[in-house]
Amino acid sequence: MGGQKAIETGSIVTVDYKFFLLNRQKEKKTYLVLEDANKKEKKYCFYRTIVGGLAGFDRFISIEDFTDALNGYLIDDTCEFGADVFVSKSRRKGKGERVSMNLNTIMYKHTWKVTDFSKFDTPSCSQPFTAADQKYCTWKLVLYPRGLGIGKGSHLSVFLHVYEPENQLPIGSKILAEYTIRIMDQIHGKHRSIKGKKWFSAPFWSWGHYQFITQEANAACLKKDSCILEVEICILGLSIPGISTT
Repeated sequence: MGGQKAIETGSIVTVDYKFFLLNRQKEKKTYLVLEDANKKEKKYCFYRTIVGGLAGFDRFISIEDFTDALNGYLIDDTCEFGADVFVSKSRRKGKGERVSMNLNTIMYKHTWKVTDFSKFDTPSCSQPFTAADQKYCTWKLVLYPRGLGIGKGSHLSVFLHVYEPENQLPIGSKILAEYTIRIMDQIHGKHRSIKGKKWFSAPFWSWGHYQFITQEANAACLKKDSCILEVEICILGLSIPGISTT
């Protein structure tokens, strides 16, 4: 999308698309085609609140295959890409609400390694990460090594946050996610985990556990003063207020 102003206020643009990469070596030109495996359920939505409006594929083609002259994609330092795009627009009206379920039933896994764990006295945040191809929603893990709330001083507290929701989703949006947060036991393999199935929405953009694991038990899981956390996320539904297709 051509920037934030490319979308009118109150509008949502939904896009189905294919990308093409030309094989220029063969006499009869052929294309490498990449598209969503399930277009009915995997459409990309752009909102005015999202700056930039980007969608695509993290792994279109490997560098090795792309640069191999035998494949014909890169000839004389030149390549040719194409795109087939279908666009539909929606507008938010009144207080209506649409709930889309089962947007992505694939469980996405993210691993976060915290080094020099014993030196942390303040909360630590993972780098933001995206669950599979659900690019409208980015997440982060927040670890309180000395505990928070009822876990302060005795436990580790761990929470899963939606990262900067005000920049990703229209006001009033909700995300239904099933998740598992796990602390890896690097010594004995007896990992500790919690599971949840929650709606993430304002003001509750984070869920987790104040008393995830005692500090003594966690110390027995560490190796070379590093703590490894793992989270699995499955996005089950998305609720966007005031959408009617035009």
